[in-house]
Amino acid sequence: MSPRSCTSKSILSLLLASAFACTAWSAQPDRYLPNDSRLVITLDFQRLLKSKFFDTYGRQPLEKNLDRPKTQTILQALNFDPVKDIKSLTVAVSNGTDSSKGLIILHGDFDVRTWRSQAELVSQNDDFLSLHKIGKHTVYEFTERPKEWTNQPIIFPVFVAILDEHTLIASSNKNYIREALDKSDGKKKSQPNQHLQDALRRLGPKTCLSFCLTADYLSELFPGEKKTFELAYTLSGSFTVTDEITLSLAVAAKNGDAAKEIQRQLNEGMEQAKAVVNILKLNKPQLAPLADVLDTIVIERSKEAVTLEGKVSADLLKKVIRISK
Repeated sequence: MSPRSCTSKSILSLLLASAFACTAWSAQPDRYLPNDSRLVITLDFQRLLKSKFFDTYGRQPLEKNLDRPKTQTILQALNFDPVKDIKSLTVAVSNGTDSSKGLIILHGDFDVRTWRSQAELVSQNDDFLSLHKIGKHTVYEFTERPKEWTNQPIIFPVFVAILDEHTLIASSNKNYIREALDKSDGKKKSQPNQHLQDALRRLGPKTCLSFCLTADYLSELFPGEKKTFELAYTLSGSFTVTDEITLSLAVAAKNGDAAKEIQRQLNEGMEQAKAVVNILKLNKPQLAPLADVLDTIVIERSKEAVTLEGKVSADLLKKVIRISK
């Protein structure tokens, strides 16, 4: 077995298995996705909030952060309650090496008049926020990083636009704001990569978190593995969260032979991963839950699609979270 093939299988297996270690879905992809989107991540915030998983592991930290006096002052000024008002968050990325090329789409219920008046007030008194016009739309430019955001991976400046009372967009590249505004005005059609659109439509309706990326995006991230990723069009996946987590992944292969090869590499990679974990847990018994996670994964093939499914039960999830701390 060549070192290259081992690396290819390791990367594919890592993409799948690492999802266990850890943007609202609709039948149609979001109309504001950039036409050159290659990675799309969507979090259904309200579905996540209603899960037992969030009640156990996420609600207390979220409420603690939201209850900070400075945070409450800002939220009250905006007449905004994130827990009630945010519906979904989508992150679309167009370039694997330039994170400024992409768009954030926030759907929810926003008091647009209050948000705009507060932004105008801030822009008159602070240098970090300025207002621009693109056609009839106001675009808000945050020109510098707030001191409390020193550790946040955000590229400044950041441009923000409020499309309507249910949609807000943000990007570090004004061209992506302009494209979304043109779509909002009916001046431009939404035409993302067709294979990406097809993969997004196949995602399930009850997922908390979903993602989809094109194979050429993976090739950009891992140029040494381009030959492997050329076998596929897209990789997509979704998490369904209740008191347990169910992961479903799908690789859209270019043809039947490519699907067979992808399945072979994934099976080999998964066996390698299991072997490594079984060796490691001899000296580190706390890694045993990771071996249990890998045992739940099933890889199947149907025509030109390869699917992977697995489940982390509530008890197993507790063990995995315990060893990750």
